[in-house]
Amino acid sequence: MKERLLNGWRILLIILCLLVLSISIPAFGVRSFPPTAIAWKPDGNYALIVGYNGIVKKFNGNSIVELNSGLSDRLDGVAWHPSGDFALIVGGQWQPEYKEGIVLKFDAESETFKKVPFIDRKDEKEKY
Repeated sequence: MKERLLNGWRILLIILCLLVLSISIPAFGVRSFPPTAIAWKPDGNYALIVGYNGIVKKFNGNSIVELNSGLSDRLDGVAWHPSGDFALIVGGQWQPEYKEGIVLKFDAESETFKKVPFIDRKDEKEKY
């Protein structure tokens, strides 16, 4: 029951966070608006918010800090490993003439990003 209540509060906090972010465009930065995905670290300490232009923000419930992903591409999704040691972030350019994906690994301890290679099934070559 306690876990269910905690999950309910997390969902409410996520909705509130997205509402605040959608209202406070200048605070979040026009170049990164709107956020495209949010995921809470499994221990609940903070969430990663991803958006346009490679923007990744860390939200702890009180403040938002921008992290440098080193990218300028749109980021579309973020998911944490159950251990909370790292998160995977995906995105890229998806126009019909330019289909390039990006996978980033965010290390929670060092708060650094690393591009993860993946296999393009069309030509079976490893890409970054």
